[in-house]
Amino acid sequence: FPTGTMSMAALLHRHFFGVKGDVREPVAYVDEQTVLYPAGHNTCIFNLEQRIQRFLPGTDKTEEITAIAVSPNKKFVAVAETSDKGVITVFDLHSLKRRRLLTSTDSHSKEFVSLAFSPDSKLLMAQGGAPDWCLTIWTWEKAKFMAAIKTAATPNSVIYQCSFSPTDNNLIT
Repeated sequence: FPTGTMSMAALLHRHFFGVKGDVREPVAYVDEQTVLYPAGHNTCIFNLEQRIQRFLPGTDKTEEITAIAVSPNKKFVAVAETSDKGVITVFDLHSLKRRRLLTSTDSHSKEFVSLAFSPDSKLLMAQGGAPDWCLTIWTWEKAKFMAAIKTAATPNSVIYQCSFSPTDNNLIT
């Protein structure tokens, strides 16, 4: 074909099979008939009654999904991905649009291993991975950094999960 005459075909996702099982808590209920799970470099939202899948695509230039969390109000999902610096994308579950992109500037980690929303869904906590194991909290809607602290005594330590108290935003584990 002469230059400029070949058209590019677009690929559309129709179905994904399987769950990326190495993600912390890989399956979450959005409501009684809808589950959310990572598959490959996408997050699938599957309606059990209608048998319809919808997809949240991975961020460009990231490697893989490492953690997901659905907000307590069931309006948002946070998806963490491996990159030069860990990346978190917060999606609106109703419109399926990206609401916010968060990265940690103080960490040397390439990933976040656990995510948690506060009980009021306003704060997002992310546990970074090796080598510095930095725990970061944002007011995610404004992308406002709130706090960060190293949570492991040595780089060889491993932290698996972070969470908020179900009743108090100021208490975390």
